[in-house]
Amino acid sequence: MNTTGKRKWMTEEILELMEKRRLAKPNKVRHKEINKEIKRKCDQAKEKWLNEQCEEIEKELYKEPKAMYKRTQEITGRKANSKSGCIKSKDGSIIKKTRNLTEGRNTSVNCLMMIEIKI
Repeated sequence: MNTTGKRKWMTEEILELMEKRRLAKPNKVRHKEINKEIKRKCDQAKEKWLNEQCEEIEKELYKEPKAMYKRTQEITGRKANSKSGCIKSKDGSIIKKTRNLTEGRNTSVNCLMMIEIKI
């Protein structure tokens, strides 16, 4: 399947239809027909692409687990979030030193306790 464009599953045929749709914009009826056809073809192409990707993931399941997880992330578009929660001082800067860290933590807890008491 020859693909180009923004999405990995888009085919040349879909891109050609998109160009036809762009040119047919003044003719609303024709534009609407082409748009429906594009949506149908996109759904079919995406389904086919996802099935192929899933088959490849199943093949890699026991052979190469790292590759399987990498491919799953590519399909879903999700990446691991390694960002941890940071403690900030009153002025909004991130506290890095451990001595200041405990002070910032105590300040945060005190603020939460004050809010809880007010409610």
